[in-house]
Amino acid sequence: MRNLYILLLGLFLSGCGLEVSDTDQPVSTTSSIVIYNKAFTSLNAFYISDGSGYGPNQIEGKFISTGQSYKISGVECGKTYTLKVVRTDATEVIQKDVPIDCGFDYVWKVE
Repeated sequence: MRNLYILLLGLFLSGCGLEVSDTDQPVSTTSSIVIYNKAFTSLNAFYISDGSGYGPNQIEGKFISTGQSYKISGVECGKTYTLKVVRTDATEVIQKDVPIDCGFDYVWKVE
């Protein structure tokens, strides 16, 4: 009989928890891009394009040295972008068709 009470109590308590559905959570409309510089030269420009041309330099006045990273926040998520960095020796590295998903940081390791 005692085992029956314990079983019933366990069933009762398992149904008493708060239920949280995915729809109760706020949906982020922005994400972040982290640029990690693995190149042998510093990076001095970073541009994002959604297909309608590149926007402004996202790191204007800054340098990302070898082994350092830089985070760009507030990027509209749920879209696909082309990313471009410019090294201090004026060479460019372009990454095409980059999906930026909501709620996740995209890490680009530039070599």
